[in-house]
Amino acid sequence: YTGALTYDGVKVMSTAFQNLRRQRIDISRRGNAGECLANPPAPWGQGIDIQRALQQ
Repeated sequence: YTGALTYDGVKVMSTAFQNLRRQRIDISRRGNAGECLANPPAPWGQGIDIQRALQQ
């Protein structure tokens, strides 16, 4: 049962990132990791795009 859930979760993530690559959305930070300890934390600019791809 756990193995099936893990497989499904990985499949969803894989499909979402493949869709982002097809849309040519740059999901990497390319050497700009930002400030990890910033207060408030700095959001990842592509977070909304990733969230939408996962919801599809």
